[in-house]
Amino acid sequence: MNPIKFSEQHQWLCLNEELVIVGITEYAIVHLGDVVFIEFFHLSDIVSEGDELVVIESEKVVSSVLAPMSGKILEVNQMLLLEPEKIMQDPLGQGWLFKLSPDNLEQFGDYMDEETYQKFIS
Repeated sequence: MNPIKFSEQHQWLCLNEELVIVGITEYAIVHLGDVVFIEFFHLSDIVSEGDELVVIESEKVVSSVLAPMSGKILEVNQMLLLEPEKIMQDPLGQGWLFKLSPDNLEQFGDYMDEETYQKFIS
């Protein structure tokens, strides 16, 4: 299985060879509530760490997803534009947000493992 890490912004990052797949955690989904709209920015662009890449609108709140590291966006999950509820149904699978080719792959190691993330959210 590919390694998965977690950020303090409740993102999951999955290392798949030279790219990082990014989504939001189940914890984030629970706190967002029913997702009704997802918008992507910087499609196929070079991005810097901290750039706003995705806006997720739920019945409760509008939330931004930021680039966890600098690099090039290779793909966004177009399915979520038509079916934003998929992010709630399968956040660690079909609910992924984007794929990133990072400038510095070593940054992946800076994020929390699952045990550390579980302590962080409790």
